[in-house]
Amino acid sequence: MSSTERRILYKAGGILIAALALLVFFNVITTAEAINITLIFFLVFVTIIYARRTAEISKATKQQAEATRQQADASVKMAEATEKSISEAVRPLVHPRVEFGLSKDTASGQYYIDKMNARFKNIGRGPALHVEVTCHHPYFEYEGPLPEVVLEVGEEVPLYIPSSVSGLQSQKAFELIAKYQNMHGKWFCSRLTQDEHGQHHLEYTELEGKAND
Repeated sequence: MSSTERRILYKAGGILIAALALLVFFNVITTAEAINITLIFFLVFVTIIYARRTAEISKATKQQAEATRQQADASVKMAEATEKSISEAVRPLVHPRVEFGLSKDTASGQYYIDKMNARFKNIGRGPALHVEVTCHHPYFEYEGPLPEVVLEVGEEVPLYIPSSVSGLQSQKAFELIAKYQNMHGKWFCSRLTQDEHGQHHLEYTELEGKAND
């Protein structure tokens, strides 16, 4: 109980006792009734004080809980930002490119496409691990790992994919996908596509877990 509350209690109690003493003196109420009234007064007063204290404690607890939650959220965001910064600092970036190999038909003298020369170079900031390649082409199909287990920064690895048919004289639309991990186990994807008109499009994405497409 604070000093202010005690002063209020003393003053109110003194006034009440004085009033009750007068009522007892003039036989308006009995001494027992005056005592009961006094006890009820002090009981109500103390109950009010404790109810007020409980409300203040509850409010303070809620504020503390909210402050704790905000601090926890800030810590999570800081941890995520730190993790992202570290991940970006060692992120690999596999750059695929394609050339088609030509051979000459000795009988007709015409040239035809007989192989796809794919090359994968790591132009990122960290090594690319477990590089897996998928090629979707009407006549060049491949799905499997690169010959190199680890593709270091600046390193380039060739992959030769033979044609499944002979006498191919024009390029077709295709999709060449490379999936790989950084040192922290995050998966990334480099996707090179070519349309029917020979226009290339290249995109790099970060995968959630390991995607299957």
